Amino acid sequence: PKGLPKRNGGTHIGMFVAWMIEHGLMSEEHELEARAELARVRARKMTGTDFLFAVCDEKLTDDDFSPEGNRFALAYFEGAYTDDYLRTFKVKDDGSVYTVADTWASYERLRPAIDRAYAAFLKKRAQAKGGKKEGAAKKSAKAPPMKRANTKAAKPKATAKKAVRATKPKPAPPRARKPKKPAK
Repeated sequence: PKGLPKRNGGTHIGMFVAWMIEHGLMSEEHELEARAELARVRARKMTGTDFLFAVCDEKLTDDDFSPEGNRFALAYFEGAYTDDYLRTFKVKDDGSVYTVADTWASYERLRPAIDRAYAAFLKKRAQAKGGKKEGAAKKSAKAPPMKRANTKAAKPKATAKKAVRATKPKPAPPRARKPKKPAK
């Protein structure tokens, strides 16, 4: 909205990122290449929004999280997270959502909601896995596979597949084979 800095548009995403960092759900790439920034977030010297802007090119993609992190993000961030965020800060999805302060105090207000959502996510996954072991009789009771939400929506839902990052490591060159010893 007019009159607010651009970075206010990332606060809601940054708080989710901070939670993901605290719970070890970031990608291997970030764990290797953004080690210093991750440490600063964990030490609360950098906010999740700072990390989002400095490391993630101001948006989230499936390249930013671990496989487990991606499953949780698809199940929660692109759905109920927005409702939890709006309810926690008593704001509406009318632009006032961008007025929430990007502080650790704000994050601490939201963290219990994300904790509850993650616990429910883990419980649901455990139940779904238990159903697989019991065979075809329980097949109909399994949860349907998660679908990727429309990523073109603005507001507090921000994921769009990025082009390959410049920081992505190049694959190792193929190893040369040792020549076979001649037969005697």
